[in-house]
Amino acid sequence: MSPVTAMPACPPAIARDHFRRRLELETDCADVAAALEAGPPDFVLLHAVGSAAAFRRRDLPGAVTSPAPCTCRTG
Repeated sequence: MSPVTAMPACPPAIARDHFRRRLELETDCADVAAALEAGPPDFVLLHAVGSAAAFRRRDLPGAVTSPAPCTCRTG
C-alpha cells in the first residue's frame, strides 16, 4: 500500500466543503486566464510559490512575486 492509498477517501460532503473553503481564498487558474484575456485586471496576481528563477520562467504579464514565503496576519 502506498502513502496515497493508505489514507481512505473522505466522504463526498467533506471533500465538497473542503474545496469550497479553499475557493474562498484562492481562485481557479482558468478564471485568472479568462480575466487576463478580457482586459486590464482588477486584481494583483501574486506568484508566491517557488524561487525567483521559477517566477522568471513562468512570468505572466503584470504578475508580482514574493521573495520570501508569504505570511498572513489576521486581527
